[in-house]
Amino acid sequence: MDIVFLHGFTGTPGSFRWVAEALAPTQARVFAPILVGHAGGPSAASSFEQEVERLSREIDEAGFRGAHLIGYSLGSRVSLGLLMHDQTQFASATLVGVHPGLESEAARKQRVQADEGWCELLERQGITAFIRAWMTLPLWETQKTLDEAKLEAQSRDRMTHTALGLACALRSLGLGQMPAYVERLHTLKLPVHLVVGEQDAKFLEIATRIVRQLPQGDLQVAPSSGHNVLLERPDFIAQVLRSADTACPPPN
Repeated sequence: MDIVFLHGFTGTPGSFRWVAEALAPTQARVFAPILVGHAGGPSAASSFEQEVERLSREIDEAGFRGAHLIGYSLGSRVSLGLLMHDQTQFASATLVGVHPGLESEAARKQRVQADEGWCELLERQGITAFIRAWMTLPLWETQKTLDEAKLEAQSRDRMTHTALGLACALRSLGLGQMPAYVERLHTLKLPVHLVVGEQDAKFLEIATRIVRQLPQGDLQVAPSSGHNVLLERPDFIAQVLRSADTACPPPN
């Protein structure tokens, strides 16, 4: 089983570790490129489409054409961009907590302004202050009951990044910079599994709305989970990946 994994904002390839543990003993070959602005990835600002094209090339060069693509949050939005760029590159996909892009210009401008506020916090007060503020978002409320060791590992991952790098990521890949893909979802012919936590109300509404536009789409709701299903219910993600592996033969 070949898997391409794209991490979320402030995440790393290590964000997949708990899913990999839950997948065992399934033999999986995983390629997890690093998104722009994150430690180990490109640091120069890029457009959303340029980052998609860079990752597409990197995936081919790594020999992962025909793999199952899985992305989480920011990574799921970039994954959707990859599918729109060249869906024949993958056998199937799992998009966790995905947003298809803002449809109105006004909404995109508003989001760019909001992200610029986060960028100013990063650049003026540094990454520690930013992470502290970021973790107060209601999106992460469900993580308060998680195992302390798991939360510490997530925190260590986040602190590997730099303030300037994360600001670069927001300015390159923020939701306001992303093309609106809603009108093109019907063109995706490969199996696309949408995964969302049952306590993630905003993204559950989005997934319920857009799954009807996917010709081979389905929606799988992870019980007892918020937005970060990879962290909160890695066993559920592993189950989805095993099902995808048996149901979806690689393309010719």
